Amino acid sequence: MSNTVAGENNYSTFYDSPPAYPPANAEAAASSRDETTATGSTTPNTSSSPPANKNSPGHATNFLDLENQGNIKGYWKIDSSMKIPSSLLGENKLGDNRPRPNLYLQTTAHIWNPNKKAEISGTVEIVGESTAPRAYLFAESSSDVSLKVISPLGQKSKIHCESFSGGIKLSIPRTFRGPIYITTRKGPVILSAAVRAQWIVFSEHEKGGIYFHGQYSGSGYDKGDEESVWLGDEINATAFKGEIRIEYADEQKVKKGLFAKFLS
Repeated sequence: MSNTVAGENNYSTFYDSPPAYPPANAEAAASSRDETTATGSTTPNTSSSPPANKNSPGHATNFLDLENQGNIKGYWKIDSSMKIPSSLLGENKLGDNRPRPNLYLQTTAHIWNPNKKAEISGTVEIVGESTAPRAYLFAESSSDVSLKVISPLGQKSKIHCESFSGGIKLSIPRTFRGPIYITTRKGPVILSAAVRAQWIVFSEHEKGGIYFHGQYSGSGYDKGDEESVWLGDEINATAFKGEIRIEYADEQKVKKGLFAKFLS
């Protein structure tokens, strides 16, 4: 994404390549606001049986709530079937009358300083099977939001993303099948060619649109108003000052070098 911001309080819950040694003064680092380490961090699996994804943390969690004034970056493994007692949960940031997200990410830099920006970026692995209830993923940032959602067993997801002064990039599973609601004030909606091939437009205007991704026939929506409650895949994305980009999580990036240009 453009406008990458190097925030003062970088919040990272999983490193692909962890450092060989901890900081010299670990206690001071843990207490410092400018170098926050996530309490929701998970430990890489070091057993003889590696996880399905080589970058995946070893243990899943549920109802993970991460809020920080600086950047939030990481790899989060979510098991929406995991039961968590209320004594281990904080307040529902969306309110008691709304479902609690299985993953809640929010940067708050703009609340304290309108000129300060902080981004959200990372990978979310949802581990449920295709018959499991959908996972609810929520991300709100003062700057860019970049999320890759992978679902090895086909679990569905409801993804809510908001960016107040940046753009949104979503990398979704190819199994995603459901409505997509987009609001963008100043930037375009950009789709990869593969996503566009599975894209149905229901309404489109200068500030966004309503779309459907995947096979519409047999989805449940094709029953019209008979389908009153949708429990499948869904995206709500709002970017007030940037573009919204959607692609597949497994799409390969091709760098066009001199040789590639010659062949084309």
